[in-house]
Amino acid sequence: MYGEPIRDESTPVHPGRTRQPGKHARSPFTSLYSSGGSTSVGPKFFYLKHPFTSVIGENVDPELTERFTNWLYIRSDKVSRRRKYYFSKKDNQIKPWLDFGCEKIDKKDWFYDLAHPGQVINNTHIDVIMYYLRKRGKYGPNNNTRFTTTDCLFKTKIERIYDKFISSPPEQRYSVVKPEDDVGEYILGYRILANVAWDLVDYVLMPVNLVENFHWLLLVFDIKDRQLYVYDSMVRANRHKTVETLVDKFSIIIPLYLSCTGFYGKRKDINFKSTKAYIEKPVTDPLDIQWMVAEIPQQKEGSVDCGVFVAAFAEYVSLGDLAIPKEDLSDIDQHRRRYGALLWDYATKKQEDGSISESEVTGRLARRKGAPAKNERTRVQRKKK
Repeated sequence: MYGEPIRDESTPVHPGRTRQPGKHARSPFTSLYSSGGSTSVGPKFFYLKHPFTSVIGENVDPELTERFTNWLYIRSDKVSRRRKYYFSKKDNQIKPWLDFGCEKIDKKDWFYDLAHPGQVINNTHIDVIMYYLRKRGKYGPNNNTRFTTTDCLFKTKIERIYDKFISSPPEQRYSVVKPEDDVGEYILGYRILANVAWDLVDYVLMPVNLVENFHWLLLVFDIKDRQLYVYDSMVRANRHKTVETLVDKFSIIIPLYLSCTGFYGKRKDINFKSTKAYIEKPVTDPLDIQWMVAEIPQQKEGSVDCGVFVAAFAEYVSLGDLAIPKEDLSDIDQHRRRYGALLWDYATKKQEDGSISESEVTGRLARRKGAPAKNERTRVQRKKK
């Protein structure tokens, strides 16, 4: 009606600022720009929180197991039997790498060591499994038991502070233990991804690697009963003294940190006058120790399956089963295949979907790995005062 608008009288539309996600929230498989321009996209979160959607002891989908087995052993027959490694250097590469949150895996032999009979699993296998057990405990399903876990480094932290504690003069020993120490951070719910403060759980699952003895075991702290359960899949007389000495270190140091971090003031279910395990017992007394022998399965003599047993023990305890039927772990190789198949399937699906997992960074750890999780910011700020 009024003719063409004069260019100088047309108000341009301000495009505004397009924010891009930070590097810690960005998937390496998600394109930030479309091919034809600069349209920014945010990170896409994976719809599955963890791979343990089925209960241990249930059969894994046979088709999944077959797909995983075919992927794992493809071209493995091309490698000379005289070679030390199972895969050639080229076939061993996983490109792009698989992201497990706490670990990034770019070698196929990581899965081979986990899933193939007679192989030794290492700290990264246990840390990945414990990480996803913590996530299952937070998000479900099958999360009726309140628990958390530590990682494999926790043992080193305990031993280090124990040596410092014992070597100090008696009148100065308790000043060695401080809430800001690494052990205190674990208890407060910091330090590792997807951690939960110990005052919010009933059990703490602690994997222990006895490097000098080439052996794994699991310690379970039952908070209500003030008990430290020892899950050892191969009890030997020549190793028992070493294990006993190590377990004593945990039983001595943990109560000291519970006291200095204000743990008991947060637990309404613990009364030092009426809770049986705590009646007339000083808060810094060592924990009671219970050796689980008759209640759990034992591995075969000469086998190197102790790490897989620890993973399975932890999964059963996370479901509230402190005693584990021996027949449930009679075929430990089946559990190896289950862990390998579930982890591989989860990571490949997340990769194919171009997704990432939500940030599981907790308080103190966030200072080194990015911004603190939203529900942890208040706690961190309160800690600074």
